[in-house]
Amino acid sequence: MKVDYVPLAAIGALSAVVHGSALSIAPLISSYCSTAKSLGSVAASALSLIAIHNLAVYISMLLMAILIFLFLGLRVLKRLWINYDLLSNVTLMSVGMVFLATQAVQWITS
Repeated sequence: MKVDYVPLAAIGALSAVVHGSALSIAPLISSYCSTAKSLGSVAASALSLIAIHNLAVYISMLLMAILIFLFLGLRVLKRLWINYDLLSNVTLMSVGMVFLATQAVQWITS
């Protein structure tokens, strides 16, 4: 929580770009682009859909950040902060252990 605004904005923008949010609209892109006649129009329509999606994501993130800052403040945010790295690591390890145990039971019984 002790980061300047410019590095924080750069890290946020970089993680938003590389996290694969555009993959969530892949079915829409594939059905929308299947009607196109040339490769150029396919690329243009796919890129326009991805750009619209990313713009909507950025605007919604900005609005949520402003609302949280105005109504909750940074003190509440610091107190209620969730360690998502720890949460995702514990979840991933738990799912891996369940699958490993399931596979071990199958190996033993067969």
